Amino acid sequence: MQPIFSAALIGVDVCEPILVPLNLFCPESFSSNEPSASTLSAHDKNPDPSKKQNGPASQSISADLMELFEKLIEVEEFDAHPDFDRWVRQIRNDIDPEKCLAVMDQIRIYREDLQQKTPSLEIPCRLGNYDLIEELGRGGMGTVYLGIGGDQTTGFAIKTFFNSGEQTAAYQIEAEVLVGLDHPNIVPLVDFGDQDDLVFLVMEKIEGIALSDFAQSFHKQNEHDDSIEKWKFVVSLLLQVGQAIEYAHGQKVLHRDIKPGNILVDKDSKAWLTDFGLSTTSTAPSKFVGGTPGYMAPEQLTGISNPQTDIFAFGITLLESLIGIRRNGDAFKQKTGGNIDLESLARGFPKVPVDLLRVVARATETVPENRYPEFQDLLAELESFLFQPPAQSRGFGGFGFSRLAEKLPFLRRIFD
Repeated sequence: MQPIFSAALIGVDVCEPILVPLNLFCPESFSSNEPSASTLSAHDKNPDPSKKQNGPASQSISADLMELFEKLIEVEEFDAHPDFDRWVRQIRNDIDPEKCLAVMDQIRIYREDLQQKTPSLEIPCRLGNYDLIEELGRGGMGTVYLGIGGDQTTGFAIKTFFNSGEQTAAYQIEAEVLVGLDHPNIVPLVDFGDQDDLVFLVMEKIEGIALSDFAQSFHKQNEHDDSIEKWKFVVSLLLQVGQAIEYAHGQKVLHRDIKPGNILVDKDSKAWLTDFGLSTTSTAPSKFVGGTPGYMAPEQLTGISNPQTDIFAFGITLLESLIGIRRNGDAFKQKTGGNIDLESLARGFPKVPVDLLRVVARATETVPENRYPEFQDLLAELESFLFQPPAQSRGFGGFGFSRLAEKLPFLRRIFD
């Protein structure tokens, strides 16, 4: 068997989004109706008889494909990896590994093609009414620059796309979605336009850091702090994000790429949801598979997007924010065996309140019907934890939510 391409060669990190045609995933190879043992949570093995247990076959099968997909990205030599035989035995009745390798090759080609189409402007330059002075970052669908407005004092994040094909489609989707969204925790669209062969979105520039970096620093600086205040603070950030997502769902918008890298935390402890480039206003099956491996719900690999897929991604984001490490990293696998059922999480992270781990476990159930039916149901449990009286907080707390940041001086150290 030929070696698989590394993540660096593919250009797809488990935290970077992909958008590939659904037919690359060889749907004709989906045949079984049962999820594999490794994808069954403790809740699946001891199901609630009142709940529907089996969705469409494609949902169960895609869980196996998702697991293999993530592992393929992580290893350099797939067939040389010590777990290769176990992985093949696990999925051989459902998925043809050779076809999955072909999928990864197609993803590599697809990503390389997109990278060639990503704008690279000579800085400084002028775009519309803005002076671009610095490149802030680039992804599979566009490049973001720091731009200065006409007053020469206000900075904006300007997202650029080539005005052709998929780039234009991504631009139009994000512009149309953001024009219709108005929420205090969603980065607002300021302006949009086109010039020469480019189209661009002008966003308010948030002075903050990605939640992924914030959580890592937060837990490193407070690893010996077991007070309830620490957990309440994390929940307070995720609640802000969750409320933004719930609002978007109320506007019939699915984000489809929720992850710590698409959430910013500013110096005032305000969380901002960003990057609606893969969003959609439709729950109809798509011909494209979009999302970030590691945060995508299993059924997303079959082109399905609905509120439950955003709930799944939010659950993984909540988990990583609570533990300060990546779910796909070696440290997590050593602690939990790579599983995200409640029993494994509680064993691997005994300091995290079990009430929060229970939210994670339910939000990330393999079978969509076993997740929270609506985002508001998930948020209600987080709010219950955040606002519980001191007696239920194991003796900690005793101060109002508005004073929470005052009790956490480490926030200033993170931003200094």
